[in-house]
Order: sequence, then structure tokens, then C-alpha cells
Amino acid sequence: LVKCIQEHYPIKKYRKASFIQGESNIGEIGRALHLIAAYIDEAASAGPNDKNQSEYSLNAVKIYKLSLDYKIAALGNDHSSVGHTYRYLGHKYSNLRKYQEAIDAYSECTRISWAQSKIDFTHLVVTLNSLGLIYSMAGLLEESIDTYHESLAIQKVQFSKTSLQVAETLNSIGIIYNMMDNTVLALKSYTESLSIMITKLGNDHKDVADIYLNRGLAHKRERDYESAMNDLQQALRILKNKFGEGNEEVARILHHINVISVEEIKKEHSHEEKP
Repeated sequence: LVKCIQEHYPIKKYRKASFIQGESNIGEIGRALHLIAAYIDEAASAGPNDKNQSEYSLNAVKIYKLSLDYKIAALGNDHSSVGHTYRYLGHKYSNLRKYQEAIDAYSECTRISWAQSKIDFTHLVVTLNSLGLIYSMAGLLEESIDTYHESLAIQKVQFSKTSLQVAETLNSIGIIYNMMDNTVLALKSYTESLSIMITKLGNDHKDVADIYLNRGLAHKRERDYESAMNDLQQALRILKNKFGEGNEEVARILHHINVISVEEIKKEHSHEEKP
């Protein structure tokens, strides 16, 4: 089908014009190609092995890019449909660990979102959070934290300051600050996130346990073992009730608790040995 499209509607013919009026069929071809790429993308997720998944993913990228060519020819560089395909392309590149290409695609999607007369802030926030994640995966932590903060500022103005999405973004910000060795700001973000999560979900939800764990490990890093133990015990309580003793996450938390217990014993001994 893709070969048939390329044969009957060669994109080289349409690239000559920066914007083609009256060529609505070209825009529809771009949308059709996007759907084909999405179908291949879905097949990649269900692929029987890594080799097949990678092959499907690379084919999906090629067709998403071809979709962009037709959409841009018909609709211009700033159309929301073009941004839609850039977002999918960014996601695909991130799965392939092509981080710079993913950053470029998500950045272009963000630019297009801001260019709309009526901005879809929900999609904009999703794109910014995806971009923040990719920056962190690429080791660009300053860019990551700036992007997450931009997303958070939009959410607090356009949505509720106590929404679950705000809590999730605050947790992501805490994770990045922790990666930057700024434990003080990480703890602040985790605490704000935890407060919202408990209010919205209660004190027995898996997502609440995740933030207790993150904050507990940050306290451990600061050698505040009492606070770390309190948070880790809360996370342990929730996860044991949800998944039982044999859960991997439960085992991981028990390991951290044991390490803290050893560190506390060492701390006590060091105080006893002082004259």
C-alpha cells in the first residue's frame, strides 16, 4: 500500500511547494500513512522477538516520516496534525533509544502546540513530560528539570494544583533532582507529590507506595535513617498487602531496610567508641 501511494503520489512532486492549497487528498494520504505506521507500531509491540520488534519499529519510523512529508506538503509546518505525527515519531525514537531524534521530534511537537490559536494543554503537558523523560534518559538533566518545571507551571495554571498529573510530575521532578544529587529539592518534590497522592488515592495505593519508596531512599542518601525507615515501612506495608511476601518490590524494600538497620548499628557503635 505504501509503495502504491509513493508511485501514484510521489512526494517529490509536492515538496516543490511550501504549502499546497486544494490538495486535500495529499493531506489525507499523510493521515493514512500515519495510521499504517501506527498499525506497524502495534505489531512491533506484539512481535515474537527483539529482532522482529526492531525491524517493525524501524519500518514504523520510515512511514511516520513519510506521513510527515505529505502532511507538511498539504497542511504546512504548523498544523496540529503534523504535531500529532511528530509526537508518535518521538515515542518511536525513544523506544529505539535514539534520544536526539526523539528530542528533536518532541521539541517540534511542542513548538507546533504553542503555535495553535487554541492550545490543547492536555496534549502539550503529555509532550513536555515525554520530552523531560527523554532528556533524562540522554543524561541531559538540566534540560530535563527545566522541561518538567515548564509542564508543572502549565498544569498549575490550566488544571488543578492538586491533580494526580501534578503529583506525577512532581514525583518525576524529585527523581531528576535525586539524579542531580540535589536531595533537598528531591525531598521537597516527593513530599508535595505524596501529599496530593494520599489525598486523591488514599494511603494504600501502589502509586503512594512508589513515592514513599522514592522519598525513603532520598532520606537514606541523606543518612536520615529514622525518616528513611518510616517511609520504607509505609511502602512495605502497602506492597505486602497488595502483592504478598514474594513480590520483587517487597524484597527490594526489605533489602534497603536491612541495610539501614546495619548502618544504624554502625552509627550507634561509633558514638559508643568516642571518649
